Amino acid sequence: MNMADAVPADCVPVRVNFTERGPTVLWCFDDGLAFDDPFFDETVHRCMRRPLNRAFMPQTPITALQDFADTHGGRQPDAFIFHMSRCGSTLLAQMFSGLADTRVISEASPIDLVMYADREMPGLTTQTQVEWLRALMRCYAVRPDAPFARHVVKLDAWHIDRTGLIEQAFPGVPWIFLYRHPLEVLVSNLALRAARTMPGVCNIDLPGVDLMTALQMPSEQYLALILRNHMCNALQQRSSPRAMYVNYADLPTIALPAILEHFGMTLEPSEIERMLDKATRDAKQPGAAFAPDAARKQQQASPLAREICDSLLMPVYEELQAIRWQSA
Repeated sequence: MNMADAVPADCVPVRVNFTERGPTVLWCFDDGLAFDDPFFDETVHRCMRRPLNRAFMPQTPITALQDFADTHGGRQPDAFIFHMSRCGSTLLAQMFSGLADTRVISEASPIDLVMYADREMPGLTTQTQVEWLRALMRCYAVRPDAPFARHVVKLDAWHIDRTGLIEQAFPGVPWIFLYRHPLEVLVSNLALRAARTMPGVCNIDLPGVDLMTALQMPSEQYLALILRNHMCNALQQRSSPRAMYVNYADLPTIALPAILEHFGMTLEPSEIERMLDKATRDAKQPGAAFAPDAARKQQQASPLAREICDSLLMPVYEELQAIRWQSA
């Protein structure tokens, strides 16, 4: 009997905890849901609304992930979506969720925890971390009766600094980096600040910026440094044959053929139509129609935001533009 025998096949990992006795995984029934919400945690919250699901949540050592994935034939990811934040990654993930037999996992918190497990567990070997990451992602694409045809994983913006770990875990799996005019991204982040971009909460290493310095900076500058960090980390991977760089301005229609080709996916015209139909809806609020916002964000930018964007972000953006759509 392996450790995964206590976990039914229709469960998914929803939490990773680091304890003195080692990491553990909390599982939850997925109720057959398609994980087509804009974010992974939204689907998990829907699952947790059922009292039975809250009452029965198996907990296992993290090593059970491998047993579970092997026992139930978990599919490894076919493609990864990296991004600089607020630049169309949720739109693209939602488009893929419109395809039948396709599992899309969007910014799953357990993936984030395993991605940075070395910070929680000093001395953790890269090989062990790679094995955990590989097993965890395979656990999200388990469907024994009708295996998934595709598995797409959208990562968090700061995960671009862990591409080396991803490529060790999944050699040969293609990925794209989505970016957008940085002034629009900066304005969006200033208007709706994510907790993970706050000084003291942010897990992004910004060279030469300690907590006291960060707290004294204008929000525009600190956020710009984070965005610059994402873009620079992406540029460092430009020689990878698995990488391709896509501008938000080319979504949804212009870049889609190139993205599908890069991902090695051949779709029927009806499937592409379903993807484009998804793009007519607001990515984060699918009940609403999509409304272009680039001009509005440009107009809302303060003089300070424009100045900081011009000095810190535009030179890196132009470097990305120079390799737009290219793969090594």
